[in-house]
Amino acid sequence: MDTSQILQEVDIELIGKQSPTLGVFDSLALSARYNFTWEEYQLGAAFFALNEQALPEVIKTILHETTHLYQMLSTPYGYYYHLVRSFQSNQAVVLWRILQKKGTTKHPLMTAIARCRPREAFPDLWFNLYLWYLAEIVLLYMEGNKDIYLRQRLNNPLFKGKPVVQCFAELEACLAALLAATGRNCDYVGHNLFIEGSRDEEMAMTALKATGDFDVLSILESWAKTSEFWNSEIEGSSYSKYLFPSPLSIEQSRYYYLIEHAKPSIKTTDHRRFVWTYAALCELSLFGPILPQHSKLRSGKTTLAEIHPLSRFLSFLRTAAEIEPVRNLDSDYRRFIEEVCSAKAWPSPLAMNDGVAFHYPPQDLRSDLYHRAQALRARVPSAFIDLSCWYTPKNDFTKELTYYFVHPVMEFSDKVLFHKDKTVVAFFITQYAVNAYLRKFLLSDDLTVTLPFRSNSAARELCQDVLAYYLAAVGIGDRTIVVQ
Repeated sequence: MDTSQILQEVDIELIGKQSPTLGVFDSLALSARYNFTWEEYQLGAAFFALNEQALPEVIKTILHETTHLYQMLSTPYGYYYHLVRSFQSNQAVVLWRILQKKGTTKHPLMTAIARCRPREAFPDLWFNLYLWYLAEIVLLYMEGNKDIYLRQRLNNPLFKGKPVVQCFAELEACLAALLAATGRNCDYVGHNLFIEGSRDEEMAMTALKATGDFDVLSILESWAKTSEFWNSEIEGSSYSKYLFPSPLSIEQSRYYYLIEHAKPSIKTTDHRRFVWTYAALCELSLFGPILPQHSKLRSGKTTLAEIHPLSRFLSFLRTAAEIEPVRNLDSDYRRFIEEVCSAKAWPSPLAMNDGVAFHYPPQDLRSDLYHRAQALRARVPSAFIDLSCWYTPKNDFTKELTYYFVHPVMEFSDKVLFHKDKTVVAFFITQYAVNAYLRKFLLSDDLTVTLPFRSNSAARELCQDVLAYYLAAVGIGDRTIVVQ
């Protein structure tokens, strides 16, 4: 396989999440797509309101996709994912500007870059391409296609087997610079990672990914799966039937394998306590000190084990075996997460914002929602585990949570619903379109942007206009933009 082939052997589309039968979530647009009608959902919600112990399938699906939304909006890992994607888009623009100065204006950019040899003669070009791949390698390590990840790690000439912990540290410095350049200033003190200790961890995580395809997606999907049983009454054999199906098919493994793995550590026969405790461990796993502003929270011996969500989850499981599970979401959730974090000497989600300086411009909706989530979590630690706020009478707290933390776009089989605040819709759809277009601009002949929800001509035209405005602003103008 030559250099050109290995450079282009990555996902043309954005790294995808799982696509369950009844619902699909997009991690950048934050949209949800459902294979049932709005009326079927309303009937399910009405039934659930009368009988809270029985969850219709449509409600389970809504809770599943809402949990994915919470994962991306309210956790450091979700913020990190979006930040890395934004960095990649920025790098695509930088590469375009370098090529433009050399007289190359065609896409895909990767084809033109691969022809620029020897690499030593084009240092700026290849260095900035290296930075794009730096982000790609880290995301592939976290949750990407295992075959593509392994081939890129072994064969990509830009890396030559560089340890992932070094990739993470280099990328973090770039992310801190991107935050500063966009008015999001943080108290970044350097990566502060223990490289030697991380190498063993990297080998273990890579082996796990290669043999079983287990990674961050396993946590995201298994947490969302348990949310379907958040408040349903399951007893006896049914408890095992629904939460621990056996044998597991390949399709089911990402949803249920970690749940099965957690069973010996969460010592309870009450299925709701199991679900609440499992969700707490998943949430904690996504609260590693992964963001640049969290670098000061890391000890001198910090390794990727404290940052990689799957490694954190497995470590927390061993600790949870010695701790009483969550007995009640309202009164006991905080006790559990603080005991688990204290046992590991890792900061809890509630402590991670203390003393962490981070400033952002008022128009940065993504940062605003993340910090709003932390404020809500400080008031009610189980805010993003307790899903009752969607089906119970509203108070000021639940009104705020359900207003801000809802999908910008929800597509049912008979209609598409948009967030009441159209700036929210425009922000996340623009983010999706820009990332999708610039990724294809680098990698593909086809620049068509396919929205992750059903749209009418007016919505598509608006998206085309917004995308055209952005591309013109960064110097990539006079291009046909197709949104479908």
